[in-house]
Amino acid sequence: MINQIFWVHMVRRVIVLVISAFLVMPYLSSGQEIIKSKNRHFKLPVKANSSDYRQGIINIKVKPEYRNTYNNPYQLKTKASKILEDLGFESLIPIIPENSRQKINARLKKKPKYDLGLYQRLRYNGNVPIEEAINMVYATGLVEFAEPEYIERIHFTPDDSLLSRQYYLELIKAFDAWDVSQGDTTVTIAIVDTGVDLHHPDLKGNLWINTDDPEDGIDNDNNGYIDDINGWDFGGALEEISDDDDNDPDIIKGGGHQHGLGVAGVAGAIINNGIGLAGTGFNCRIMVTKHFADNQPEDAVSYASSPYDGIIYAAENGADIINCSWGSTFKSQFNQDLINYVSLDLGALVIASAGNTEVEEPHYPSDYDNVLSVSAVDRNLRKTSFTTYGKGVDLTAPGSAIPVLEIDASYGVTQGTSFSTPMVAGAAVLVKSLYPDFNGFQIGELLRVTANDTIYEVNSSSTFKYKLGTGLLDMKEALTTQPPAIRMMAFRLLNEEGKTPGLGEEAFFIADFKNFLWPNSNELTVKLTSRSGLLEVLDDVSDLDIIDMGQTVTNAANPFKVKISENVPANI
Repeated sequence: MINQIFWVHMVRRVIVLVISAFLVMPYLSSGQEIIKSKNRHFKLPVKANSSDYRQGIINIKVKPEYRNTYNNPYQLKTKASKILEDLGFESLIPIIPENSRQKINARLKKKPKYDLGLYQRLRYNGNVPIEEAINMVYATGLVEFAEPEYIERIHFTPDDSLLSRQYYLELIKAFDAWDVSQGDTTVTIAIVDTGVDLHHPDLKGNLWINTDDPEDGIDNDNNGYIDDINGWDFGGALEEISDDDDNDPDIIKGGGHQHGLGVAGVAGAIINNGIGLAGTGFNCRIMVTKHFADNQPEDAVSYASSPYDGIIYAAENGADIINCSWGSTFKSQFNQDLINYVSLDLGALVIASAGNTEVEEPHYPSDYDNVLSVSAVDRNLRKTSFTTYGKGVDLTAPGSAIPVLEIDASYGVTQGTSFSTPMVAGAAVLVKSLYPDFNGFQIGELLRVTANDTIYEVNSSSTFKYKLGTGLLDMKEALTTQPPAIRMMAFRLLNEEGKTPGLGEEAFFIADFKNFLWPNSNELTVKLTSRSGLLEVLDDVSDLDIIDMGQTVTNAANPFKVKISENVPANI
């Protein structure tokens, strides 16, 4: 999900901006002030219970002056010793190794926007309830914010149908796309999940190999992970032991443990080997991070370690596309910042499943900014019964009756947004292969704007209209056309005197638009529509000239005109 305030849809040469929730208060001179609490206080989300977060773990962003507190026991003790003692403090560890952070900073040759040295994981004995514990951490004065580590869950729904062919390859025009590009072995998808069967004959030849760190017991590439030849096992052998990680992301049992294997096969199963399946990514390479522990039962659905650690590992070790077929309904600023670092600083594209909750609701990571969100349709292009939907979804792909790889050279059939997502990830690596200079955002934009919106001829109900994204993944269109991708980046409201308008007043709506892809061939018309009773659109059309790739323009010379309701409540 990329834009939180405005939903944007392009119809031919018309860009439609739909206001679904208008953030009025920062722009109004109503005499009311927004007062920020001096002392932060944490409260669990209403729907959260003890099974939704890890016991004894708090994710924190420390204030810059305390960034090295984790390895300075004296500073930690003198600053907050009594509070931490009462908490049952055990350890404070940065989420990425120090040498890895230094290596990335050197590679970027500039200061990253997101300083991951400030993001750390605090462990305590778990005896204090999480709400109380987090508020005790706030009381130390060490942190900018603190949150639980929410537990992410896999997104599959068992399907006993025994289909033997990949019907979806025709629907998403994969065969036509492969005539244009079969990808590049230097382009990598990271499968951040439960792990894979490293020896499966339909996947082994497409696994990423870290040639900079051969298996010799030495961290040759100095990334903080010794002998990470195919990726990393963050879950380890035992669920009950933290930091039980190792360099072997291989799985040893089926059931939920093979979820990552099924996901990996949809994107990266070997093509033209005479057996099994064909991954949409053709020649791409598959990096693996494992977040199930070996001793979890086969019916497990929750990850033993945070998959966000795998997202960071993948991006820092060169993954171009990061597939996340999992999530929860709990929003986290900590995790949003990690996504921003991966996307904005490192240029990777994170693609996430919209969820299997069957209803319209936010879901994370798919609803975070800078994530491409994927819902699911069936073979008849109808919304599946299980998919989560909503304004945060970017596009859709088939997700029912999907043939997948299973452990011990086996195959099965399953369903879920878990498996529509890697289809898109496979398409993304083909785009990256064709346009190697594109960053992750541009890759996501090309897939989004070339999706086929004829799915809404089938899903015509107003309940689902434009809540499955811009349309069905169209791999051929993404590789054979060069469309613009124009986003509204910012807006401001000014009255006739050029000042901030008040309640009940008319105002000019001035916006900045950026084109992330190719120039539009003709002038564009932008149409503004309001779904909020708090804002009436008086003049709904604004024309834009041709916008070059990377260029930002404003409609200040021809702005929209709106009227703000007198009944706008505070702080919306």
